[in-house]
Amino acid sequence: MAQAPHVAMTQQQLENNLRLARISLDSTEKAVRLQLDAAKQALENTAKNAARLSSIDDMQSALALRAELAEQTTEAFMSLSRNLYELASQTQTEFAKQTETHVSQYQQSFLSSFDQFEKVSPASSDIISSVLKSSVAAGQAAFDSLNKASRQVAEFADASLRAATTATSDAINNANRTR
Repeated sequence: MAQAPHVAMTQQQLENNLRLARISLDSTEKAVRLQLDAAKQALENTAKNAARLSSIDDMQSALALRAELAEQTTEAFMSLSRNLYELASQTQTEFAKQTETHVSQYQQSFLSSFDQFEKVSPASSDIISSVLKSSVAAGQAAFDSLNKASRQVAEFADASLRAATTATSDAINNANRTR
């Protein structure tokens, strides 16, 4: 016996929600792991740097060490920022794919239900049927167009952010070297 359309749609919605929850939990786990790794690395670097600071005996060495530590700290921060940004970007991509899949499934369910309705409706409903189907197709085309445009904007923003991050890191490193 075939399932009622509303039961199938409810199952699809449940599966979609579970998948979205899994994506959220996985990305949160990765973000926490990145931050914990960064904290451990910072603690190790602090211990090493404290030992190095205690062995300095002149001002020139202290200034050189200060510049080196500032550069290391900046690189560590920029690395963490890049990793978190990449994680956010990956998560957004997964959410977008899941949304596209869900919209497509919903559209197929709607069209399937409509086809079943069309079989039992009077012959004069063909016009209404074709209007509704063309409306759904137009809506899907608009969704696809907006989705493509948003991907292009996201790619541009990603490239711009990467360029700005590199430029900032280079500027800070150059400033530290000239001191």
